Amino acid sequence: MVEIHSSSPLTQDTDHRIRWFGVFQSRLWEKNYRIQELPESIKLVHAFIGIVVAAFLAFLWNDYRFFGFSAMLGWMLALRGTVILATLLALWLIRYGMSPFKFDCIAIAFTMWTKIAMLIMIATRPANFVGYSVVTVMSIVLTYWIVPLPLIWRAITAWFMTIGVLIIGFWINPWPDPSTATAITLALLVTNVLGGEMCREQQIWRRRQFLALWQQQELSASLERALGEIKTLRGILPICMHCKRISNDLGQWEQIENYVREHSHVEFSHGLCPECARNHYPEIDWDEARRLRALQAKAGSRQS
Repeated sequence: MVEIHSSSPLTQDTDHRIRWFGVFQSRLWEKNYRIQELPESIKLVHAFIGIVVAAFLAFLWNDYRFFGFSAMLGWMLALRGTVILATLLALWLIRYGMSPFKFDCIAIAFTMWTKIAMLIMIATRPANFVGYSVVTVMSIVLTYWIVPLPLIWRAITAWFMTIGVLIIGFWINPWPDPSTATAITLALLVTNVLGGEMCREQQIWRRRQFLALWQQQELSASLERALGEIKTLRGILPICMHCKRISNDLGQWEQIENYVREHSHVEFSHGLCPECARNHYPEIDWDEARRLRALQAKAGSRQS
């Protein structure tokens, strides 16, 4: 929920533009958006960490299948152990209420280390083992869709993984044939392009949702303030039984018209009631005057 205050700096910053890569042009708007999204981001990073741990544990069998009981198996187990330790450290550091900058630093460090660990493992696999390409594509997809970072950092980590796999596949541990190299390269490039574009659209959409919610709440707050400014008269008014003046908050007596005008949006137009007309102007035959006005009004209606 967006917090709305009449003195909030957001009410003064009217730059609501969103950049091409999915962040607010205004640093103030971007900061407030990230603060509002932080609880959801923490849930997403917990989900990402869970998926990473499950994947690293699930492929332990491959290490044994490729290396048996050898020193290399020990190195692979140690590498997977560092990922588990990084996971525990990230879970311990990430807290609700932390700053978005600190959250980004922890998420970036964890994501980059998992990518590095995956690249090391890929480099140790046989050249004809291309099953890791599927894992790489899934890793890139998760980076764009789950890792709760700004688009630019998602793209940096995803392309880091992509370039690393291409370097391994073309130079360090070459793929067995050109068709395999072409297929994997195209798959990685397409995944990055589509994932980046869909992530960009998602980032822009979420910020537009945030902006629309803020504007709706600001409108509601403005309406509440306007309703609060409506003047109403309530309670008991001390009024003189003879002159009909009213005692105000300062104890001064003033005309009832002035008092009501100051405490409401009512204006007065003075007239003369029949009883007062007879009492103050007895020389005028008011009954005859009313009869003449009625006849004139009737004649006027007939002419029209």
